[in-house]
Amino acid sequence: MRLTLMLLITLMLTACGEPPKPDISLYQAINRGDLDQVKRHVYWKSELNETDRNGLTALQAAAQKGLWTISKLLIDHAADVNIRDERGYSALDLAIISRRPKVAALLIKSGADYDPDRLLMLAVEAAATGRDNLRLLQQHGAHLDYKRDDGFTPLTLAIHEGIRTAARDLIQAGADVNLAGPAEEAPLDMAKRLKRKESISLLLASGAYGKSHTN
Repeated sequence: MRLTLMLLITLMLTACGEPPKPDISLYQAINRGDLDQVKRHVYWKSELNETDRNGLTALQAAAQKGLWTISKLLIDHAADVNIRDERGYSALDLAIISRRPKVAALLIKSGADYDPDRLLMLAVEAAATGRDNLRLLQQHGAHLDYKRDDGFTPLTLAIHEGIRTAARDLIQAGADVNLAGPAEEAPLDMAKRLKRKESISLLLASGAYGKSHTN
């Protein structure tokens, strides 16, 4: 009788230390930013690297939303930082293009694979070249004057795609306004050809010149 009673007490104490099972799916919890529910999923050993209907893992979804604490919890419990979605984006890629530099820094610190120049070009394409993103990327080796295999630099890519904010951010950060892009076309010539009025003004104010310039 005493043994049975002790066993019951032990079981009750153990049960009291356990969190309830989650009430919603892991992906609903991420979508809501519900840390308590995510903790329950972690405790009850939910599969952290499965994808939701959008093809994202829990960590990718959390990174995209900028959920630092949830991202850290998932990483600490073996969420894979390098899984890529169907588009080829990792959690780090999604953090960068969603302008979540704090989560991006966490992912880099946690061992995420990355190519800083590729990330910079992704940021340009996503108009995600804000000061904090650019600072983070430069701190980890990104070059503002990187030239991709197709000849585009970050600045000429921004001009070509008409992403005014990215062109402005890159110029303000110190990108070379005269470094040619594809077919050795100067940024100013490209901006004039494509009628990018704001970029033309920015380039001229920053000392840019076209192919007709002579020293």
